[in-house]
Amino acid sequence: SIVMNILGDYTAGDDTLIFRMRTNTNVNVTGRTTGADWEIEDRSVFKSLSHEPIVQGIWRLFDNSTVDAATVEEGEWIVNDNARVILTGDMQPESLTVDGGSVTCQELLGMDVVAPDVFAFTTIINDGGTIVATQNAIHQGIRDAIADNVDSTLQYGGAKNSYTTPDITLNGRIVAVALGGIKIKNTMELNVSDKVEINAAIVRKESGATVTIPFQTEGITLTMEENTCTSPSTLEVFSPDYKDTTDFNPDNVLFTDSECVNYWSSLIITDNGTNACVKLVDNNSSSPITDTIGYSEALYVKDITIKANAELNANGIKIYYTGVLTNGSGITGTTPIQASATVYGDFDGDQEESDLDDETRFTDAWCTCSDDNDYDPLVDWDCDGDVDNDDFDQFKANWGTITVPGVCGDPCN
Repeated sequence: SIVMNILGDYTAGDDTLIFRMRTNTNVNVTGRTTGADWEIEDRSVFKSLSHEPIVQGIWRLFDNSTVDAATVEEGEWIVNDNARVILTGDMQPESLTVDGGSVTCQELLGMDVVAPDVFAFTTIINDGGTIVATQNAIHQGIRDAIADNVDSTLQYGGAKNSYTTPDITLNGRIVAVALGGIKIKNTMELNVSDKVEINAAIVRKESGATVTIPFQTEGITLTMEENTCTSPSTLEVFSPDYKDTTDFNPDNVLFTDSECVNYWSSLIITDNGTNACVKLVDNNSSSPITDTIGYSEALYVKDITIKANAELNANGIKIYYTGVLTNGSGITGTTPIQASATVYGDFDGDQEESDLDDETRFTDAWCTCSDDNDYDPLVDWDCDGDVDNDDFDQFKANWGTITVPGVCGDPCN
């Protein structure tokens, strides 16, 4: 075992300089590391003791080696064979190949992470590689995430994650993991040929209470390629179906400002041969409404396009769309429902500013909990299992003054 300590910042004076860290070699740096070609192998560890950035250079990790630092800026990274990159901040190289290794970006001591300028960031995930972002990871430059097999995953966890990339191609699966989700800040193209799997929702704290916000998809055009129908590509649904059991949404409205319902901008299903299809699944409960009142979940989308000879098997799950449905005959297992896009509080979808029917529906559900007979899940704007001041504030912001009967504390206690 060899240990080398570098005190302060290190900058390579020669672009051809190569550091080779063999079996059980440890390099500890107290400052910023810039440049050079690093080959780290066989349980060796490069550690930034003060969690400073790594800038530029070519970094190759093999055989259970580890890099532990703050952020990565520019440079080329190749992470192989169970090697790990563990960052307290963000990953922003010029290219990243994860081939059986893993990259984890996380938050340190509650500090917000500020992403550097956007880089032309190409990500290739091969052979079971994993990229994980936990808490406050802000990714602004990832261009492509290409996985060669179904075991590769792109995972996000943490309530403050955001993703502003223009497009991702992931021939593995995209996953929102425990306490996490993806919040899209602008439009994005997402291309998937295996699974879109939602394992949990974004969780945030409000006044000491836990509020769950589903996986955020507004602004995403999702293109899914078929797989064989015996082992189909699958799309997890994650927003409540208000027409399940009791029809709380007879006018088929979709609130575009809802924190409970999230909809894809566009869903495109592409053909991949005979006996191939994409299948909707509801394997995970993603909101308190579906947990507490036992409602199923549904697919919400603006535009749906089923390419010629392609098939979307809805698997009995309802589909709501607000825009254009192209080749609806390619959808089996349900009849898509045309919905009306509006904002919260317009429960009947007529978009009238002063609407006694909407006000009455809100006041009837005012200050109720999900186990109360008068609870109305469509009125529960933030999907937290009750109708309280937060829902009232949103209704008032959208439609003006409304009078409610009395002050509401915590409806569920």
